[in-house]
Amino acid sequence: MVNINAKFNRCLKLIEKYPQAFVVGKGATENEMFEVENRLQLTLPPMYREFLKKFSYLATHDNEIWGINPSNRQLDIVFRLEKYNEELRSKSQNEVPSYLIGIQMEDFSSSLVCLDLHALTFNDQEAKVCFYPSDEEAHYTYSFTELLFEVCDSAVST
Repeated sequence: MVNINAKFNRCLKLIEKYPQAFVVGKGATENEMFEVENRLQLTLPPMYREFLKKFSYLATHDNEIWGINPSNRQLDIVFRLEKYNEELRSKSQNEVPSYLIGIQMEDFSSSLVCLDLHALTFNDQEAKVCFYPSDEEAHYTYSFTELLFEVCDSAVST
């Protein structure tokens, strides 16, 4: 757990040190997070909640992590999930399972990058990242914080 907290804190420092590389929100309130949980009928993982509390959402010149942003629906997880499910229904495909939280669109395949609530790690503080839909067996390469770090590091490296 110490390692994942340290990586999360490194992300915070990158965002503070290079504010020109990021667009972030003011931070979500407990009520806003509770409303999202009610609408999606799930519990947000603790590390993602920390991200939401601090920033609400994050965008760089070429990447985003969706969160709570009703004023910019392109960065709002509830809006994006609803639109994605509409698209799946129009193609007679199954909707995103309720245990997945879409936080990003994968560039190459139009898959959602999701937090998998059935794949928690670091004492259930962190959710693993997966793709939906996926043609292959679910394999997880990142946790949320590792993905956040990759997005932040890429933004300040370019």
